[in-house]
Amino acid sequence: MNRLEEAIRIIRNMWTKEPTSSFIGKYYQVRDAYCNPKPIQKPSPPILVGGGGERRTLKIVAKYADACNLIGSLETINRKLTVLREHC
Repeated sequence: MNRLEEAIRIIRNMWTKEPTSSFIGKYYQVRDAYCNPKPIQKPSPPILVGGGGERRTLKIVAKYADACNLIGSLETINRKLTVLREHC
C-alpha cells in the first residue's frame, strides 16, 4: 500500500507539474521525470483505487484518488462510505 501511495503521487505530479517532476520516497526516487504530451483531462485523468480496506486503502482514496471501487452488501458499502467520509 505504501508503494501504491508513492506511485500515485509520482503519476499525479508527472501529469500536472511543469516542466519536470522529482520525488524522493522510501520506495521510489524520480528525478526530472516528465510526461509529454500532458493528458487532455484537467487537472489530470481521474484515478480509481480498487479495494475497501478501511485503514489504508480508503485513506489513500481520500488523499489521492478520484474514485474507488467497493463491493459488498448494502450495509458493507454504507459502512465503507462512512469510513471514507471520515478519512476525507
